[in-house]
Amino acid sequence: MRVVLCGILCCMTACQGGEKQIASSSTDIVDLAHKSKARFEIIYREANAPEVNTSVISSEALSGEAEQQQIIAAVNTIIHALPQVQDVASEWLGVLKWLSILAGIVGVSVLIWQTGAGVAIKRGILWITKPKVAS
Repeated sequence: MRVVLCGILCCMTACQGGEKQIASSSTDIVDLAHKSKARFEIIYREANAPEVNTSVISSEALSGEAEQQQIIAAVNTIIHALPQVQDVASEWLGVLKWLSILAGIVGVSVLIWQTGAGVAIKRGILWITKPKVAS
């Protein structure tokens, strides 16, 4: 029965995109974890009761085991969906990157111009590229 439920869950999520599979499975995991927590609280109360009701403990334990199987199936769905998810940067981040590079180039150019280092660099380049005159 569990295998059939896991198979149905996988078939249902396989038709969705990676992001939707991950979101759906994450929500399922949270819901199942809350249910398991409540079951563990019931088991704890029953185990510490003056008159232990083993049938309630057994029932809750079996149901908890089924929930854990569902959690494992949901985690497996997330693991299989991760390769389908692509890290996509926003377009404005690319524009911002190029604007910051441009601002850096302009800033360095202005700094070179204002300090007078531009003239020294120009003279050095002309001195290196000047053809040698044969004597």
